[in-house]
Amino acid sequence: MEPKLGIGIVGLGSAGTRHARALAEGRVPGAFLAAVCDPIAERRAPFRAFQAGDTDALLARADVAAVVIATPHRAHAAVSAGALRAGKHVLVEKPLGVHKAECERVLAVQQSAGGPGLMFGVVHDYRAHPRFTWLRSQIQGGDFGRIERVVWQATDWYRTDAYFRDSPWRGSFASEGGGLLVNQAPHLIDTLIWLFGAPRQVQGFCRFGRFHEVDVEDDVTALLEFAGGVSALVVASTGEAPGTNRLEVSFDRGRIVLEDGAALVHRNRECASAHRRREVSGRPLADVERVELPLRAPTGLLLLQNFVAAIRGEARLLAPAYEAVAAVETANAILWSSLLGRSLELPLDAAAFEGVLEGLSTSAQRRADGGRRSGSGG
Repeated sequence: MEPKLGIGIVGLGSAGTRHARALAEGRVPGAFLAAVCDPIAERRAPFRAFQAGDTDALLARADVAAVVIATPHRAHAAVSAGALRAGKHVLVEKPLGVHKAECERVLAVQQSAGGPGLMFGVVHDYRAHPRFTWLRSQIQGGDFGRIERVVWQATDWYRTDAYFRDSPWRGSFASEGGGLLVNQAPHLIDTLIWLFGAPRQVQGFCRFGRFHEVDVEDDVTALLEFAGGVSALVVASTGEAPGTNRLEVSFDRGRIVLEDGAALVHRNRECASAHRRREVSGRPLADVERVELPLRAPTGLLLLQNFVAAIRGEARLLAPAYEAVAAVETANAILWSSLLGRSLELPLDAAAFEGVLEGLSTSAQRRADGGRRSGSGG
């Protein structure tokens, strides 16, 4: 029997703590919790594993074969690069990075450190959700014909102001690198690319601090154009309640709607493209069915289990880091397009957008510093 893999967790916020508990409770076959790292001792205390206050101490341990990174977003790429240089397999929470250029740099580190022999994955856990794996199989099967249109309304990511107060690094370009587009929407964007390929043109409409006292985007509408003329309309926010999460894909031969853990499937008895050319009125007859797609386990746990299985040669990595760059690039394009007030073609100029983001970060930091100075007067 192969020895179990020792896993280290870097960052013990909500996501890191979930991963650490899953390992500690034996819910990840073939692995155990070897070490935890967080600057706050109280977060480390519940775990019976080596405890480190800094990343270097964790990465120096021989019993740590792989690392799960769950730090604030701005640190994802840098900590991933350090772990890869140390010869550790890496699973990083989304996003891979806050901009395309740093994603490309960390992938270069992977190649120089160990190439494909080092597993490098991202927690894009919609790839493990039965709703989306089922939809992908329907698209790839081709029974519904040509894709005509995609609409995804994701307004159920409701957050209160307390969410930002409890984690002060959130809600600022300086400390988080963005808002909804780097926090909640990476799952959605990655899934669209996984299903339909990378977009070739993007038009973004972002509103900043619409619902919360933050300087980042918390309300986003975007139009993505894919190859073959397929368009996707995305509407997302963190301020609407109760909100909606509904993905609708229209095909020549019907429609699939994902909502509330199930798929509502309309199958046209005749292709719309053929019916339109007939000398008849009305619309094609359709058969309707509901397909239940229950979740068998938390998707984050499924991604962690898959990561370990991939290291052990028992599975293919579901969400490799090299595929995650497209989601970051698309999110960058949505934001930049909104700032420019026009559509952008992809691929994105990574270096130019890095400069744009740093400008936003500098402005946010100056506002924060000004607010602290004005609030400290006597």
